[in-house]
Amino acid sequence: MVTEKAPRTSPLRSKQQATARVKKAKKPTQRIKIKHISLVSLVRVAFFFFVGLALVGTLATLVFWSLLSAGGYVTKLNHLIDQLLGTTNYKVTMTQVVVIQLGFGVAWAIIATVISFVAGVIYNLSSEIGNGIGITIEDDSKK
Repeated sequence: MVTEKAPRTSPLRSKQQATARVKKAKKPTQRIKIKHISLVSLVRVAFFFFVGLALVGTLATLVFWSLLSAGGYVTKLNHLIDQLLGTTNYKVTMTQVVVIQLGFGVAWAIIATVISFVAGVIYNLSSEIGNGIGITIEDDSKK
C-alpha cells in the first residue's frame, strides 16, 4: 500500500501566511486616556438622568395604583388601616401616594446628583495620581 505525502511547506512560509492573516484581521485602534471629568457637565447630566428616573417612577406608581384600585386592593388596604388605627374614616388616595412618590423622587434625584458630583471629584483627584483610565477605541466602519 502506497500512501501519498502532502507537499511539505517551509516553516518560514507558513509563518508568513499566518502573520498575513493576523494583519488582515486587525482593525485600526486608537488608545486614549480619560484624565479629567468636567464636573459641571457631570452634574447636569446626572441631575437630568435622575429626575427622569423619578418621573418614570411616578408614572409607574400611577399605573400600579390604578391596577390595585381596579382589583379592589385599595379598599382592602383602607379597611386594614382602619382596623390597625381603630378609625372608621381613613382613606389612602392616589393623590397622597403620588405626592409621597414625587417627594421621595425629588429627594433621591438631589442625593444621587450630589453622590455623582462627589464621585467625579474623587475620580479627578485619583486620576492625577493614577494617570487616568485608558480606553482603546476600535474603528468598526466599513470602507
